[in-house]
Amino acid sequence: NETVEEGVPVTLKLDFVSTSKDTHTIVTKGGDNHDINDLYIFIFSSDNGKPGVLKNKLYTTNLEKEYTEVANDKGENASSTSTRVTTPIQTTTGESFIFAFANISEAFAPAEYNVEALKGQLDALEPGTKCFDDLMNVSISLKAPEATVLQRVTDLYLMAGLYQKTGEYTRGLTPCMINRSGTLSEGNIRMYRLDARVDFKIK
Repeated sequence: NETVEEGVPVTLKLDFVSTSKDTHTIVTKGGDNHDINDLYIFIFSSDNGKPGVLKNKLYTTNLEKEYTEVANDKGENASSTSTRVTTPIQTTTGESFIFAFANISEAFAPAEYNVEALKGQLDALEPGTKCFDDLMNVSISLKAPEATVLQRVTDLYLMAGLYQKTGEYTRGLTPCMINRSGTLSEGNIRMYRLDARVDFKIK
């Protein structure tokens, strides 16, 4: 294995993947939008194999997109609705943990969600602090908390994701290695929808 010097500043070009088949099967499902329109990225140092200090974070809409066929989270080829996105972020070399949220601005999120409050929680996470637990505890509320039914106004979805090593299709915490070339040793950031729209057809 290549030895990587820790802490060298690099511009890391991250690869994000969202596929139409990275979901549990629902017999009558509707809504197949897996677009990634914005990203909020968080990179943590590794502390004995667990997330340590938040090294860097970035909110961006500067994304390079392509629609392509990639392996889904079971290692099977996914359909052409898969989205692959790349974007650069300033960080440092070494073993790290990477997490991301997508579609969290008013322009891209489901209209019913209070994404301004969600983004405020993410904005409050400070680089240089151990805030992984805070990241795991962020929540999203409805603009109308008293609502008993979620009316899906648009075919838009919030997403969250984390680094996954190539060929390991699990959603566990896996550290990655950021090289001096500004790349990951392998793998990408796989994004998952946080909810779904279900259409029931009654015959």
